[in-house]
Amino acid sequence: MEVRYRGESGFALRDISFVLGEGEKAALVGANGAGKSTMLLALAGVLPYTGTIDYLNYTGINNAGSDYGEKRPGLVMQNPDDQLFMPTVAEDLAFGPRNFKTPEDEIAARTEKTLAALGIARLRDRLTSRLSGGEKRLAALAGILMMESPLLLLDEPSSFLDPRSRRRLLDLLRARSEAMLVATHDLDLARSLCDRVILLGGGTILADGGVRLLDDGVLLDAGAL
Repeated sequence: MEVRYRGESGFALRDISFVLGEGEKAALVGANGAGKSTMLLALAGVLPYTGTIDYLNYTGINNAGSDYGEKRPGLVMQNPDDQLFMPTVAEDLAFGPRNFKTPEDEIAARTEKTLAALGIARLRDRLTSRLSGGEKRLAALAGILMMESPLLLLDEPSSFLDPRSRRRLLDLLRARSEAMLVATHDLDLARSLCDRVILLGGGTILADGGVRLLDDGVLLDAGAL
């Protein structure tokens, strides 16, 4: 897979090739500008790309806005303000399932279950515009978990979180069975959550292996970490 932004001569991503197994949790690490967010956006079908993405029974070729259907990859963006757009948290959580004609009683049950799992039941009827940065981060994640996707694409999931919320998030993600690709600068989170590390640098994969890669100073220097 390769990605080039309109108006730019170089590639934002080039020669990207990897397989993420069912239920596998991989950390995507690299310096600012390495291409982590770009990769997640392309995999989610938001950005056009050159190449092929195989996902479940869908194959996307040179596409953007891929029609993955109801089980599309669940993307939690780096900035939750780019994701929360309904007036209240409950309305935001309901938007995705409702768009796919999920019955209202099922939406209500998922909402209560998801809010409780993240410890944010108190936010149910809060205005999304009045949430703190950490609350927005958790509400954005909750909205994606509502879709019950088999693949989660998480962009800096621990940012804005206080220590208690970060611990709760880690416990929740560890316990879930979905495959995850987690773009993060939080190397402790990567070690605690993931069994695999993909190191990006200059828009390409520099290394792909176990979490021991995070102890390789030469590789981390190459990725400017």
